[in-house]
Formats: sequence, C-alpha cells, structure tokens
Amino acid sequence: MTPSKAEEIAAKMARMSSAATAPPSGSDVLPSDEAPVVEIPDVVIVRDEAPEEQARRPASARRTATTRAPAKPRTSSVKLSLALSPAEHRKLLQLGITFAGKLGTSRVSNQTMLHALVVLLLENPSMQSTELEEVETLQQ
Repeated sequence: MTPSKAEEIAAKMARMSSAATAPPSGSDVLPSDEAPVVEIPDVVIVRDEAPEEQARRPASARRTATTRAPAKPRTSSVKLSLALSPAEHRKLLQLGITFAGKLGTSRVSNQTMLHALVVLLLENPSMQSTELEEVETLQQ
C-alpha cells in the first residue's frame, strides 16, 4: 500500500526537523516544545517563526539547505549555438553533401557532422592538441 500524501508530508517534515540546526538564541525565538503548531488532518507542521516573519524575508532567504532538492545530474541533451561566417557555412554544407554521397544518403545534417566532430575531439588526444592550437589562433 502506498502512503497517502499526508503521510508523505509528515515524514518529510520529520526528516527536516531532525536535520535542522538549533535556532539562534533570543527572546523572540520560542523553544521547539513551545513553537506554534498548525494542524492539518493527519499532518502536524511545526513552525519556528510566525508566518508574518516568514513573509517579510525574500523567498531566497526562506530557502535552506534542508528544503532544497539535491542537484540531479543532467540527463537530457544540451543544445549549443554556433556562429559561422558565410564562407565557413558554405564549406560545411559542401562537406555534408560530400559525406552524404559517400554514405549513400540524401544528406548529412550540420548537427550530425558537428556532433561527430565533438565526439572525435573528446576521444582523440592528437585532435585536442590541434584544436588547442586553433583556439589559440582564433583568440589572438
């Protein structure tokens, strides 16, 4: 049986409260046993500060490390843009036509050609040194 949404929220709140650090000392901070309690059916949420105080702080200040979801590794493709001169673009198109003829297809897209080039660059150390020289030339 899957837990209800209320049970999930209660479990999350329990994890968050056990991971939270002690609040700063001061007369306006109530100890956790005297903290205001908001009751929702089957869920109890304990707040360390009044809602008015929470509302006065910007949202970025209200977030803490315990409330942020951990960063997930990227799983989708990353799109890049590339600006070519008209002459470079014509040469790339012509190379694509040449490759398509050799492969026996109607065309090879620029994206496929550039993707293959990136893969070769990442896997071939001699291409990386050649690329480094070209990057140095372009940056001058």
